[in-house]
This record gives sequence, structure tokens and C-alpha cells, in this order.
Amino acid sequence: NSSAMALVKNDGVDESTFCSCQSVQDLVAHINKKFEKEFVNVDYLLKLMNTYNCDIKEFTRYAHFQSGKCSRYLIDKGNGEYNLLLLCWSSESGSVIHDHSNSDCILKCIEGTLNETRYERPTNVDVNNNIQEKKK
Repeated sequence: NSSAMALVKNDGVDESTFCSCQSVQDLVAHINKKFEKEFVNVDYLLKLMNTYNCDIKEFTRYAHFQSGKCSRYLIDKGNGEYNLLLLCWSSESGSVIHDHSNSDCILKCIEGTLNETRYERPTNVDVNNNIQEKKK
């Protein structure tokens, strides 16, 4: 089983104002503060999520695994600007190919392992026949 948090919405990280979070409430408060601005620093949010040392016990009330599919649980509506979600996959499940049109998505694996494949967006009209894995 794997659990991941996803933050869906862009600037370099100002180290002087960077602050790591110790709880999910801290994380929500810091993210909300960043989304009060018109322009969101995605690099800051990436660092915030990467340095967040979460306690899996904080998420037990949200996490419920359903065999064969991904379960999504809303943790915070993010003052109307983003959604903080807990995604739960059982070992035999995955997610379909999808995009986050005009949005960013930041993922943190909090337990288990997660494999992500990114794809190039086709430039021609026939999108269904031309999806290709993105070169690393």
C-alpha cells in the first residue's frame, strides 16, 4: 500500500523565510499563507513538501485503501486556490494517464513507493494516437 499527498498550482525559494512543518496543521497553514499571494512560488512549495516530516498516524483518519483503485481524500480546500489531497493506492492499483491542465501538482510519497511516468503532450490534433513517454 502507498499513500501520497498531492498539492495542485508558480517563482526560486527564499531561504530566509523558509520554514519546515511538523504537523499537517502546520503544512496547511504554510500553504494557505503562500496562496494568499497572486503569484505562487512552486519551488517553495516543492521544498516545503519535500522537507515535511509527516507522521503517518496523522493521516489514519483520512486513509482508506480500496483494492484495485486509487482513493482520494480531501484534507484541505486551500482557501479556494488549491486542494490538499491524500491519495491511497493498494499495491495492485494505479492511476490512469491524466494531466493537470493549467495547474501544477506536487506529490509527496508518505509511505510505500510511488512510480511516476511523465508524458509529452502531442502538438498535433490527434492526441489519442501520439502520447509518448517523456525523455528524462
